[in-house]
Amino acid sequence: MTATIDFNEVIDRTQVATLKVDGATIESVFGQSDLWPSWVADMDFRASDAIRLALQKRLDHGVFGYEVNDGAVSAAVARWYQHRHRWTPSTDHFLFTPRTLASIAMLIKLY
Repeated sequence: MTATIDFNEVIDRTQVATLKVDGATIESVFGQSDLWPSWVADMDFRASDAIRLALQKRLDHGVFGYEVNDGAVSAAVARWYQHRHRWTPSTDHFLFTPRTLASIAMLIKLY
């Protein structure tokens, strides 16, 4: 599936409170609200159709919980590395953790 993304489309982000565009949040962090919001990794374009369809399929199921790692994400990441860098990492080397701080704590323990 090939998808095109219109990077020139202007999307009104003010309808959803986000760290990037919420003036009150920016002011509370930096003391003024008229700053260029380059301090947060946030996108100004729509997600691809493939991503939105996959999310919609999951949303339509309606029940959410802690899912097991079935290997699909590892395989996708390995394919991305192969496509992007011509190197396929072993999926056995991937480790999934529930959140970023858990990952950092694990790295500290390993160190």
